[in-house]
Amino acid sequence: MKAGVYDPDQFVPISLDAPNLLVDTSDGYSPGIAEIQSFLVRPELGGDAG
Repeated sequence: MKAGVYDPDQFVPISLDAPNLLVDTSDGYSPGIAEIQSFLVRPELGGDAG
């Protein structure tokens, strides 16, 4: 990237021992905001929708 060259195929996502959700932002949000919110407030994650 420093040289102005970036190859997205070389991207390696970090690996954590935690739930994760891949969100594509190339044209809006996919999955959508409602699905992202549902993922974040799942009871098994300790989230609170109230």
